[in-house]
Amino acid sequence: IAVTVYFYYAGYGFLDALEAKTYDFRFRALGGNKIPTGKIAVIEIDEKSLAEIGRFPWPRKEYVKLINAASAGGAKALLFDIIFPEAESPQADAEFAEAIRRSGNVTLPVAFEFSPEGRITGVLESIPVLRDAAGQAAHINISPDDDGVIRWSRVLISHNGAYYPSLGLAAA
Repeated sequence: IAVTVYFYYAGYGFLDALEAKTYDFRFRALGGNKIPTGKIAVIEIDEKSLAEIGRFPWPRKEYVKLINAASAGGAKALLFDIIFPEAESPQADAEFAEAIRRSGNVTLPVAFEFSPEGRITGVLESIPVLRDAAGQAAHINISPDDDGVIRWSRVLISHNGAYYPSLGLAAA
């Protein structure tokens, strides 16, 4: 125990790497990979959808179709991890905003840029007409550990008097 405490306070990084690997093992051993219940559907942009619809980014009308179909199918929440920082056209943006507003359950993402000290130095979000139509905004920031594995996420980010939950927390 004394040797471990010494290495911890001496700042040797191998203890952090060891903890990360044992964390991964404990997660798998204690049932971290659960079988999906089927109550959550992920609609992803993959090779098949790119072949059918075309290269990314897609026109706003494609997202209108997606929102309308998901709403008609009874979706309780629609969470995007795509930021729409630029306008397409006034008409296309208005139609997309109306579909978002009509569904009443869309969450759009926000990405924050942080300084090394942890202060927010920049914000990337969708254009105001879309942002205002959405029910809420959630952050999509991730923080991989030194080995590149994502083991944690900020649950909430506070910015300008507002709190932004992680996308996962917003879904819950």
